[in-house]
Amino acid sequence: MNPTIHSQAPQHTDAAKTMPPIIPFEFDPCSSEFETEHLKYDPADKGEYVSWPAANVKLFVPPHDYHLHPSDLQKSNPNYFRMYGAKGFLAGSYAEILVSEVPVFMALKMGGIEVSFGRASPLAAYIFDYVHRSKYFGAWDSIHSARIIGVTVDNAEASFLNACMQYQDKTGFIPEPAAMDDSFLYEEEPEEQNPVTLLLGPIVKDLDPLRFYYFGLSQADNASACIYFYRTLEYFSFLINQSKLTKLRHDYMMSEAEFAKRVHEVLFKEEKGPLLQIINNICDQSDLQKALDYGIITSKQSGLLGESIYSFRNSIVHGKFSYGYALQSGSILDDDAQLPKWRALLQGLARKAVTTYGSTLI
Repeated sequence: MNPTIHSQAPQHTDAAKTMPPIIPFEFDPCSSEFETEHLKYDPADKGEYVSWPAANVKLFVPPHDYHLHPSDLQKSNPNYFRMYGAKGFLAGSYAEILVSEVPVFMALKMGGIEVSFGRASPLAAYIFDYVHRSKYFGAWDSIHSARIIGVTVDNAEASFLNACMQYQDKTGFIPEPAAMDDSFLYEEEPEEQNPVTLLLGPIVKDLDPLRFYYFGLSQADNASACIYFYRTLEYFSFLINQSKLTKLRHDYMMSEAEFAKRVHEVLFKEEKGPLLQIINNICDQSDLQKALDYGIITSKQSGLLGESIYSFRNSIVHGKFSYGYALQSGSILDDDAQLPKWRALLQGLARKAVTTYGSTLI
């Protein structure tokens, strides 16, 4: 079913004006006035009920200090309320995801689900009140979100992704989730740095692995970074195949047909072996212990780390279930606790590969 689109003025159409979104694009007064203007408070045994009629949301709120923490809401409203990290929340059949500033306010009606991109709601201001500071995140009338009506915990993320795809089709802009976390509380004033000059060895001159490693460092997405670090390892694993190809080239007793067959086998059938050999050559006990601590391997058995890395690579690269590898895709809304560990491990190994096998400029 094609979505019905309702855009912010001056991009209204006459048809769109007759179909306003369920949740208004903007709130008057501002969402920051949630306590006195938008939400309803009803006393209850051992707490109170806080309701937002616009989205038909009703939460039981236990006694709390000045700021209510979302974890208390999750405990008091099981199977009804959940947080998506610091990016948003789901309450009943309503979900809201904070997003980067969008250029156009737009409502998308897709079947029985409506997703509108507009200013963050009074309910969002209430839930994130414990962490919101205008100095770091801006005033509530400048914060945007995707407001989703008619969803369940099983299809909230899919609804958000569908809406982002439709929004990009219409505007060329892709909305991105934005986290409102408390990291700013732990920021320290940078210490005064003294100039340093380091005397190092000659540079590595192999451009391809250097580029792979650099792109891995610069990725915001952990899965993407892992792929680049894996490509760094894979580049140097080809050196093992290269020595085999050199040996085949100098075997003058081999027929042309046999030579072609053997080259094909080396290039296409021996992908895994050289990679495992490279990893076994560069990893040490500290790498194995780190992998063990991360839950990536179950013991320090020789070759186990390489097998785990190869399986992990297939799980994030191949978009299908095959060959016994579990398809893995990271959630857009929930943070994956394991991917940062894979990233740290692969980065360390890729760095060792560049240092160990890279050709230097003499």
